[in-house]
Amino acid sequence: MFCHICGNELPADAIFCNRCGRRVGMSATPPGIQSATQTTGGMSLPPDSAPPAYPEQHNLPTWPATSAPQTRPLWPTQPTTSPFLSNEPVNATPIPGAMIVPLPSASSPQLTPVPSQASMPSLNAMQRFLVRVFQPAMASNALFGVLLGGLIAAVVGALASWLLLVVAYAIGPHTVNYFGQSSQEGIDFALGIYPLHSPWRDSLQLFLVMHGVPFQEQTQSGAELYSYTFLAPLSGLLLFPALLLTFGGYLAACTDFQNRWQSSLLRGAAIAFPYTLLLLLMLTQVNGPVPPAQGASTSFTSTLSMSGGFVLIFGLLWGVLSGMLGASLKLAQGRWRTMLRHYFLLTRHPQVVGMLVGGLSAVGIGLALSLLVVFSFLAFSSYSVPLLSRLCYPGDWQYLLIWGLSQGPLHAANLYFFSFGAPITITNTFQGAYSCFYINNQHAVLTLRDTTLHFPSWLYAVLLLPVISLFYGGRASVAVSRVRGAGLAAVQGALIAIPFTVLMILLSLISTITATSTSSAISSGATFASSTQSAGAGAIDLILWALLSGAVLGALGGVYQESNLRASVSNLLVRIGTAGSLPLRPLFRLLDRMTGQTRSFHRTHARSLFYGAFAMALLLVIAALIAGGSLIIFSQTISFQENQRIRDVLSVLLIALPGLLLLSSCVSALSTASIEENQQQGYVAVQPL
Repeated sequence: MFCHICGNELPADAIFCNRCGRRVGMSATPPGIQSATQTTGGMSLPPDSAPPAYPEQHNLPTWPATSAPQTRPLWPTQPTTSPFLSNEPVNATPIPGAMIVPLPSASSPQLTPVPSQASMPSLNAMQRFLVRVFQPAMASNALFGVLLGGLIAAVVGALASWLLLVVAYAIGPHTVNYFGQSSQEGIDFALGIYPLHSPWRDSLQLFLVMHGVPFQEQTQSGAELYSYTFLAPLSGLLLFPALLLTFGGYLAACTDFQNRWQSSLLRGAAIAFPYTLLLLLMLTQVNGPVPPAQGASTSFTSTLSMSGGFVLIFGLLWGVLSGMLGASLKLAQGRWRTMLRHYFLLTRHPQVVGMLVGGLSAVGIGLALSLLVVFSFLAFSSYSVPLLSRLCYPGDWQYLLIWGLSQGPLHAANLYFFSFGAPITITNTFQGAYSCFYINNQHAVLTLRDTTLHFPSWLYAVLLLPVISLFYGGRASVAVSRVRGAGLAAVQGALIAIPFTVLMILLSLISTITATSTSSAISSGATFASSTQSAGAGAIDLILWALLSGAVLGALGGVYQESNLRASVSNLLVRIGTAGSLPLRPLFRLLDRMTGQTRSFHRTHARSLFYGAFAMALLLVIAALIAGGSLIIFSQTISFQENQRIRDVLSVLLIALPGLLLLSSCVSALSTASIEENQQQGYVAVQPL
């Protein structure tokens, strides 16, 4: 047969053209077969004779499969009611425009069946690209997809780490701080890596640190050996490898042309194995001696080593999770939210699924709100929180920005633990008068229940973090489980405490900062000094508070979801939002036009909140420019303290208000669906939250 796009001759069992990559199935008459006079069986037909309609390719009968493929298309020479073609010669009137192909005889090879085009799912853009570049046989190979996905995630991740270091060094202040460190070394420590004075090794080390791999630095000076180990598994820079692994999982799942969910998810998760092997290869380049900095003393030698066990654990963990997420995006075919709702409606155990969804929702919203609070603290002032003011980072915005991006999620997780009552234990046995750590004394326990710490009154506002997140988690659990009645809703909402507690315990294992310093003699092996610095919440301390908070607040959220009060509150919030967006309607219409929406387009709540976040950020930027100009003009009349306070307040508003609206937009987009989307997909909408 022939490709109907480019005219390339193909085998009869071909699904895709090996020249243009398009799906072909069975083409009609090959290009150039028709002429002014068509001759069939000795009969001449006029050129204007219109050929009759032919049956579709997938309705034609086919022969059993053999190893000998047929190189010519098989067309029937007359209508037949038999499900199989007869081997007897047929004396029928020739059909204009048809090719005459001899029917198979007993001695001729049997024909290869042509796959039905109706049974093949449509290919997405990535699959068509793979077919066009690597040919259909390779593009549908599972091993090829897994290796390609893992290779792209690892190589692009290393390049992204190098680019991040280049940008960080470029924006950093080119000075030497009061610790004797250059700006480049200070930025390295802010990113959580040890300076190796080599762009290649530094970028690979940063890429490994993004996954949570600790490093150990050993320095030998004469007969004394000094060792320093730093472990902070949860890094904000994990976002970069997670996105790349998601794309790699999507790419590996695209090699499954049948769109089977078991096969696609398995291929997406399998990229973790080649990805981890590449991380282990990078580890060999990072480990080794550390060259001395320019102008530094060469009387001592330093060696850096990173743990291969942690590389194996975190590489497989993040690879499997992110790869399966990418495979689910491929299975959803651009409708991931709709696929989730469809699964929630068809699941056989809606109560169990609702409990899990509620726990995941509570954890996700709680961490997002905590991260927003941490960034607001950093924007207010580098010394606004006493704990953060002792980290030995200067008040330059470059260091604060880089440190916030790398260490922000870890501190957000501990802030969330602290907000629902779990104690945060800080230990500092460093043998010295002062150290760059949160406290100077050897032991401290931070908890909201301790009245001797004399917290400021505004700090108790962090209690809203678990209230909002767990209340919403209880609502999500009831909405997905579809239970009815206040009593059952309370029980269903309280059940989120189980997955919530499990997730909190797992999160605490990667949210603890640990730094260990040891000084010993090489000859005798005696230890001169050893100190440990750690900060985090214990897993045992979290169990009681997570279970109690999750059960109580989740039950309240479940009861609210089934009460009549929910509709009244929703209507009130809609009216408030509509009234508040009236002055911004021209901007909203402009944004609709810029995104290609028509005038009759019905804007969803999620889109309106997203537009509101953009408008709020724009207005606050204008207000900040006006305030900055006013402070410059009236610098003689406004005191320095007032100037700093106005700057800090505007900085917090610039982060908090747009961030809160953006988070609300994401939650609304995941929890509700438009009527048009549900009608288009044929799904029933899940009860909105």
